[in-house]
Amino acid sequence: MASSSVSMAKHLMQFLAKTKTFDRLTQKVCVVDGRPGHVKCEMMVEEEHCNQQGTLHGGMTATLVDNITTLAIMSSNEDGSVELPGVSVDLNMSYLKAAPMGQTITITADILRKGKTLVFTTAQVSNSKGDILAVGHHVKHMGGKPKS
Repeated sequence: MASSSVSMAKHLMQFLAKTKTFDRLTQKVCVVDGRPGHVKCEMMVEEEHCNQQGTLHGGMTATLVDNITTLAIMSSNEDGSVELPGVSVDLNMSYLKAAPMGQTITITADILRKGKTLVFTTAQVSNSKGDILAVGHHVKHMGGKPKS
């Protein structure tokens, strides 16, 4: 099942990268690992992701946490079926250390609890040394399964 979760997450990221919406900001994110309820991605911090100080913008970090925890939710079913993304109910961020331009970051997202209508997730952003740069907690209202 891990390979189908990775494949699904990669497909979803490719879809987002091609949109003209805000989600296209994550077009340079690469899915590197996954299983139901868990996604691990990497991204090189580039100028377009940075604030005036040349480090990863906090809003971009929050967007990464939002989108990648959503990938974990969408690819969380053991049977390979897709969950619709739903809507965010709460997103909380803690910023611990800056990520300068040119640094590769890793974003790891996991489902903590999946209820009938709400999903509780967590994400960690770290650098190649293993330093934790940011931690996010994200609650989403479930979108359900697509209607056929």
